[in-house]
Amino acid sequence: MALGAGYKARTGIGLESLAGDWGTLVAPTILLPFTTENLNPEREWQQNNALTNVLGQESPHLVGKKTTGSLQVYASYRNSEFLLMAAFGGTVGKTGAASPYTHTFDLGETWTRAFSTIIEKDVNCWNITGAMINTLTLNSSATGVFWDLDIIAKETTLTTTHRAALAALTYSESDPRLFHQDDLQFRIGDTADALAADDEIGVSDLNLSLNSKLVVDEKISKSGLYISRPVPNGKPELSLSFTIPRLEAQTLIDAQMAGTKMQADIIFTGAAVGVGNYTMTINLPTLYILTAPTNIGGEELINVPVTCQCVRNDGNANMTETNPMELILQNGNDTALEWTA
Repeated sequence: MALGAGYKARTGIGLESLAGDWGTLVAPTILLPFTTENLNPEREWQQNNALTNVLGQESPHLVGKKTTGSLQVYASYRNSEFLLMAAFGGTVGKTGAASPYTHTFDLGETWTRAFSTIIEKDVNCWNITGAMINTLTLNSSATGVFWDLDIIAKETTLTTTHRAALAALTYSESDPRLFHQDDLQFRIGDTADALAADDEIGVSDLNLSLNSKLVVDEKISKSGLYISRPVPNGKPELSLSFTIPRLEAQTLIDAQMAGTKMQADIIFTGAAVGVGNYTMTINLPTLYILTAPTNIGGEELINVPVTCQCVRNDGNANMTETNPMELILQNGNDTALEWTA
């Protein structure tokens, strides 16, 4: 009997057709380096509560199927482009005639991208179809920079289908990852002027989360046992939080108390590639500081955990992006990113 162990695991994704049926299994074409996985098939049962003059429960009926859970991957300048496309739902533009090439991700108005995830656990392969990203979170701290994904999917099957295709994919450990120390520059200020060097602050952790508010449990008469394909069930929310480890200035507290309109950018700069550097830039044209407490918890240094709500560009002429967020990747990929499946 094979011994299932995390170190033996690997996962890949296949891009499902935009025009095809949701949840049709596609062979993996991209090997995705991940750290933890918590995807589980769920079954919904309807209990038979008929009164039959006996004490024991009658057999229930299976009335629903879905797969939900989470997946964490290392944030990299090269390996998570299609996950970003799936989560953002918008277009990706490519510019540049020499490395590094610039790929600009925009938020879309519809969520149409689903993918198949094939996870090998040595004992078997879990083929998960119709996977859509409900929440995408960037977590950055000294312990690492990760993308955390909350996923809703159609179905999970345990078969060896596409195991060979997964085994044929390769991944280089030298592919450039993002790091909190040295790589990260975080700037935040009001919208009166463009962000500059004096708007940079040091943070001990940073969290940016896009909640697409996809329907999780919608079932209709035509969907059979499965949930309907998830669609947004409200306006997506983009939230930013970070911790300033030492209270040294009152600028952000003043902005929170005054309700000042703010802007921010998050810039990671990595190793050199071609004539430039690997970079990932996130532009946030308009945000409001919701909380910035400076509570005293004892004799220790006072830190400031800040939470913000990010919205569409509200008159900020210093950034051209109209959506709540724009993400720009610069890397050595000379191919325009398209969902071609």
